[in-house]
Amino acid sequence: MARKAAAKKAQQTLKAQKQVVLTACATALLCAGILARPACAERDHKMLLLAGKYYLVNHPNDTRTLASVGGLEIEFGSYDDAIKHLSKAIELSPFENAYYIDRADAYLHRGDYEKAIADANMVMKSTNGTELGLALANRGEAYYRLKNSKQALTDLTRAIHYLPDLGGTYFYRAKTYELMGRADLAAPDYGKARDRGFVADGQQEVSSK
Repeated sequence: MARKAAAKKAQQTLKAQKQVVLTACATALLCAGILARPACAERDHKMLLLAGKYYLVNHPNDTRTLASVGGLEIEFGSYDDAIKHLSKAIELSPFENAYYIDRADAYLHRGDYEKAIADANMVMKSTNGTELGLALANRGEAYYRLKNSKQALTDLTRAIHYLPDLGGTYFYRAKTYELMGRADLAAPDYGKARDRGFVADGQQEVSSK
C-alpha cells in the first residue's frame, strides 16, 4: 500500500510540475509575441495551443491568451471552442476589434453567416484601414454565402481597396461574379487570388481569408 501511495504521489507531483513548466512556457511565448507569428510550423502552433490552454487553467480571464487560443483553434478546425474563447475575450474586452474579426471568421467556417455579419458590423463602426478591410472581407464572404451578390461585390471590392494583397478576397469576388453570371470578370480575380498564394478548399496561405 505504501508503495502504491508513493507512486501515486510521484505521479501527481510530475503532473503538477508539467503544468508549471507548460504555464511558464506559455507565459514566455505569449510575452514574446510568438503566437502572432504566422510563419511558425504547424507543430509549433499545436504546442502553442496546448501551452495556451494550460495557461488559461490558472489565468481564465487573460483576454490576450483567450483570443490567441481562439485564433489557433480556428486554424485547427475547432470552431465551437474558438467561438467560446473569443466570446469570453469579447465579454472581458468588448472594444478589441481583432477579437470580433476572428470570431466572424469562426462563424463563417461554421456556417453562421448572419452572426459573422453582425461581428463585422461591430468592427466597421469604429475602425478603418486593415481592420476595416478584414471586416469587409468577412462580411463580403458571408453575403456571398447568403447569395446576396450585390452586397458581397460591394464589400469585397472595398476590402480589396484596403487590403490589395489578401488573396481570398479576390477568390470570393470571383465566386460572386460567377453567381452574377459574369465569368469574364471572375477569371482575372481567380488569377489574382492564385498570384497571392490563395488555394481553394482550405489550403490557403495563413495570411489569406
